[in-house]
Amino acid sequence: MRSFPESPVEGAIREVKEETGLDVTNLKFKGIYEYVNEKARDRYIIYNYITSDFTGELLSNTREGRPKWIHIDDLNKLPMQESVRRRLPYFFREGTFEIHVVWDEGEKEVRIRET
Repeated sequence: MRSFPESPVEGAIREVKEETGLDVTNLKFKGIYEYVNEKARDRYIIYNYITSDFTGELLSNTREGRPKWIHIDDLNKLPMQESVRRRLPYFFREGTFEIHVVWDEGEKEVRIRET
């Protein structure tokens, strides 16, 4: 059950549990991925975390699909959203990242700034 208000870390832990069945701990903040629509004055922020500490077994099936383990060397071969592909390398580098994406009314990305 969701609690309100839920912190970003609590939300990440809950989402991993719902989507994989795994209980994760010791999450490390890696960065922010932000979408901004200047004309509509909308902003969406995705908080990104990483951990290697977990317990439990993968679910056999979820609303999002069938979770499975992928070898780290095979990640770039998988189909994925461009926004996921853009931030993936940052998870394996030291430090944190911030990616700022501005999109127009047609939801087309028009400017991207990575730091």
